[in-house]
Amino acid sequence: MDSAAKDEMQPALSPGPEWPEQERAEQLARGAALKWASGIFYRPEQLARLGQYRSREVQRTCSLESRLKSVVQSYLEGVQTGVWQLARAIEVVQGTREALSQARGLLQGMSQALQTLEPLRERVAQHKQLQALSHLLPRLRAVPAAVSHTQTLIDGQQFLEAYVSLRELEQLREDTWAPLG
Repeated sequence: MDSAAKDEMQPALSPGPEWPEQERAEQLARGAALKWASGIFYRPEQLARLGQYRSREVQRTCSLESRLKSVVQSYLEGVQTGVWQLARAIEVVQGTREALSQARGLLQGMSQALQTLEPLRERVAQHKQLQALSHLLPRLRAVPAAVSHTQTLIDGQQFLEAYVSLRELEQLREDTWAPLG
């Protein structure tokens, strides 16, 4: 294989401002390789061990690739777990949003029902007032007679009895006004 074919097979890693040490490491590696290669070709007896060096470098490369794959796999598993957790969180948020939307709808429905029931509530209050007054009606019918009786007691100068009769009329007035509130 010539060097142009090797360059095509290896991905081009462009050293950018994020990896300034990559360029330095690459220069050092090329320098070490050139030094080693020049030593091999300078001493022909070393060429016999070229196969051993090649197999050792293949093993080292495989080991590095294996470790790199392991790191990338671990990273991808972490990313996958994070994506899964985000998906679950999105589902929870959507469920919560739907529940809040339903609650809002129920509250609006209850507000409308409350407005619908307001006239009924007023009718109930009127009914309670009328019911209380209907219980007091027999006593209210007796008011003119009680007033004339009290007047008779005052005219007859029976002030103590007149006072008791006036107190009864005042109590009736309070009993009448209390339910009307």
